[in-house]
Amino acid sequence: MKKFVPLAALIVLGSATANAAALAPHRAVYDLSLLRANNNASLTAADGRLAFEVQGSACEGWTVSFRMVSKYRPSEGRPSLVDTQSTSYEGPGSLDFRHQVKETVNGEVRDDSRIKITRAATAAEAQGDLTGKSTKKFALAAGTDLP
Repeated sequence: MKKFVPLAALIVLGSATANAAALAPHRAVYDLSLLRANNNASLTAADGRLAFEVQGSACEGWTVSFRMVSKYRPSEGRPSLVDTQSTSYEGPGSLDFRHQVKETVNGEVRDDSRIKITRAATAAEAQGDLTGKSTKKFALAAGTDLP
């Protein structure tokens, strides 16, 4: 019976470790295309590419980058090219967070906004700035999870 207790403890500790997911840096790229459109659909074709990348570590912080470029061809009118890009950064210890989104349609900027949040400790209130079409300062309650 004495051998069973340490073995059971190792199994319990091992299962707790096995359940903890480790995030690993990675990249994924997808080619996109519209397979079919209904006869009376206003869109006849669409294609593009989506790229997603995660870099960093718990010690350095994490950066997540996303980009999707799509070309839409309507049944009437000119095609449009939509380019959406976003980047997020979460610093170590969840003390800093930054997020930027930029979207262009046919080369014209539709959206370009940023969020920046900082705090001294996870138990402290966070201060944030939102910039884009307008600028706004805000606060987040102490203990708020980022992101």
